[in-house]
Amino acid sequence: MRYASYEISSPQRRVHDSRNRRARHLRAYFRLEKRLLALIDTMSSAQDLGADELLENLAFREGFDEADLVLRTVRRRDQIIAVIAVPHRIFYKPDYMAKVRAMKRAAKQLGRRCLIVPQSIVDQEPRRSNAELLHRSRSLSVDATSRLSVLVHLMDSGASTLRECAELFSHENPVGSVLRLAWEGTLRIDLRKPIGPETRVEIAEWGDR
Repeated sequence: MRYASYEISSPQRRVHDSRNRRARHLRAYFRLEKRLLALIDTMSSAQDLGADELLENLAFREGFDEADLVLRTVRRRDQIIAVIAVPHRIFYKPDYMAKVRAMKRAAKQLGRRCLIVPQSIVDQEPRRSNAELLHRSRSLSVDATSRLSVLVHLMDSGASTLRECAELFSHENPVGSVLRLAWEGTLRIDLRKPIGPETRVEIAEWGDR
């Protein structure tokens, strides 16, 4: 007769598993935070103001670990909004989400508008990839001559493709230069479709950024 064998988990093994689990949670946390910040960075009139201390206190009160939720303060136009980005492993657990909603109610009672953002919204394509492209372009520098050239071209010819605009730059990263101008709000591109050579580019209207 064959008997089932059972592995007895030692205290050392449990500690090891716990550390590995926390490491995975931390990696997922920083990945979600990075994507959320890129998304905020490309939103019209939005500015990330950093971690939200009020939400951090509320999360601690509800028993959440620091790697469970991404908590940010965002200014959009004249409003200050507390943002709770919720990873998949939390969002699909009703008891955890009840605690997240309790945090939102508590923040509202303290006069803070609060927005719950599931990871599925942050990861939604093509918005996520587009946001990451624009976010990476912000470190580029565009000289005044190139900036003026693309603006004059768009004023004379109207909306053009990303490829056509990139051809006007002598920069080593011409596509990135166009995206840099879109990131800062000088140009406007359609983020609802994947960014590519035929992406439509036009001069941004006042208030687009």
